[in-house]
Order: sequence, then C-alpha cells, then structure tokens
Amino acid sequence: MQKLILLFVAFLTINATYGKTDNAAIDYNDRIVTEQNKIGNQILAFTEEPSAASLAGLQKQANASLAVLNEMKPFEKNSELLNAAKALFQFYIDVTNNEYAKVLALLNESSKYSQEELVERINIYVASISQKEKEFDTAFSIAQNNFAKKYGFTLTENKLQEEIDSVKKKNE
Repeated sequence: MQKLILLFVAFLTINATYGKTDNAAIDYNDRIVTEQNKIGNQILAFTEEPSAASLAGLQKQANASLAVLNEMKPFEKNSELLNAAKALFQFYIDVTNNEYAKVLALLNESSKYSQEELVERINIYVASISQKEKEFDTAFSIAQNNFAKKYGFTLTENKLQEEIDSVKKKNE
C-alpha cells in the first residue's frame, strides 16, 4: 500500500520510434527522455524503499538531469521542448525537496499515527503533487508532440511508464 501512495509521479513521457537512426531530432528528444527516465528510476527506487538514502539519490539525479538540460541548446532555435522539460525537471526537484521529504518524515514517524491517519496525511501530499504535476506533464506532452510532428517522427509509450503503471496496479 505504501508503494501505491508513494508512486506519485505519473510519467507521461513518450519515446521516439526510430524511422532513421541518424535523425538528430530523435536523438535530441531521446536525450531529454533518457534524463527523465533516470529520474523515474530513482523515483521507483524511492517507492520501493523510502529512506534518506533513496531520497538523496532521487534529489541528486533530479539535479544532475536538470544540469544536463541546462547544457543543451534549443534544437534548430526551437526551444519549446527544452523549456518544457526544464520546467518539468525543476518540478521534480521542488517536490523531492518538499513533498517527498515530508512524506519520508511521516513514514519515519509512522508509529505516532494510526495507519488510517498516516495514509490520510500522505494523501495530502500526493494530492498536492498530482495537482501541480498536471500542468507540467501537459506542457511537456504538448511540446514533445509538437516537436515530433515538426521533425517527422512518431512517438510511442515510454517503457518506464509501463513499469510505473504495473507497480500501481499491483498495489491497488
């Protein structure tokens, strides 16, 4: 049950389907998605075993991935995808430093609460994250779809999203 509660972030990211392996636009998109998947894997690690160490790993990866994006230049002067990804990654940093840290503190003090009360308190943070995340996910999805359309490649579901969905179903 805790895994379900802690699996806050629903990655709506999609990967490029390769029409041509030398397509610079696909490589650009995939570089961003690779960084997002690194964050996603750390989120899964945190949900599997919420601890100070797993939270620190998540925070470190979110910061490192944003740093990678900050080194990237807009693709052919098209900055929509990069800007949306940067905003999404900044969101990850913000929630790991705020809501995730508060959830971990609650879990560390779980003996102070009944199971029902603990779930209730955690759900407050889950709702906060979900509310905030929608805006960033939507903007990123639109930017990624616009980018794929402009540069002529097809997007498919991210394998990490399938894993996240599978974990959610197991814990329902």
